[in-house]
Amino acid sequence: DSPDTQTDILLKPYIEKKSVTYKRNTSRLGRVLNYRTCLYEYAKGEWLVNLDGDDYFIDKSFISSAINAINGDQSIVFVIANGTISYPGGEKIEKRIPGNSSPFLKISGRTYFNNFKRKRGFFHLTILYNTELARSIDFYRMDILSADIESILRLSLLGNVVLLDRNVGVWNLHSNNTSSTATYSQ
Repeated sequence: DSPDTQTDILLKPYIEKKSVTYKRNTSRLGRVLNYRTCLYEYAKGEWLVNLDGDDYFIDKSFISSAINAINGDQSIVFVIANGTISYPGGEKIEKRIPGNSSPFLKISGRTYFNNFKRKRGFFHLTILYNTELARSIDFYRMDILSADIESILRLSLLGNVVLLDRNVGVWNLHSNNTSSTATYSQ
């Protein structure tokens, strides 16, 4: 079976229970246009997380924990957690958000922005962000390798950020990752 058929089979019980809405594009859109389509056409909730097809969550309560950390606080623009990189050959390394040792820590988005270069990095799948605010700043506006970073950093300037000290997902690094195959001319 093709990977698409396996996805359909895997999701069928969740779709039948109406706990998951499954959208499938009729053609390949590319990474950034797919993100934009999800945000601008498909997303219906107040908060959104992007999970690429080759990555996965390991914390079943990540989203509910993130929502609990927000707890109605209108100043929060996104919640970010730790993640793991899975390298070819099976090695896995957890990447923690530097400087966070409490279960959750609320900081100003400007502080997050100013420390991003020094503390660098996040995994797209470990960020739950405010849908309406993201749309208001034209999230994923450029079809570039760092579209997620550029968008998240702009969003951080609009409010506060919550850092969750828990490992919530795995980003699979392989030869087909856009970040692995990109050249300077792209």
